[in-house]
Amino acid sequence: MSTRGANFLERWMAEHLPEMVTDDPTALSDLTDQVMEAADREGIDVSEIYEEVGSVFEVIARRCSTVEDRIRKDRSRQPNTGEIGI
Repeated sequence: MSTRGANFLERWMAEHLPEMVTDDPTALSDLTDQVMEAADREGIDVSEIYEEVGSVFEVIARRCSTVEDRIRKDRSRQPNTGEIGI
């Protein structure tokens, strides 16, 4: 089994989800559809992706939650100056 499908998915997520934070099932489903359409345009059969990663929906959902965790950590590291931005 090749890793072509998984590599494609990883590249697509890096390009399209760098700061995407959502747990909305409809948005996640739309993103799943978008990656499948992009794979098809690249000549990658969606079965290659499913064979290698399982649920694309779940992979995207995990990526979005990982981004959310990273953003929370970054915000907690920023010093609190006590100023109120207006």
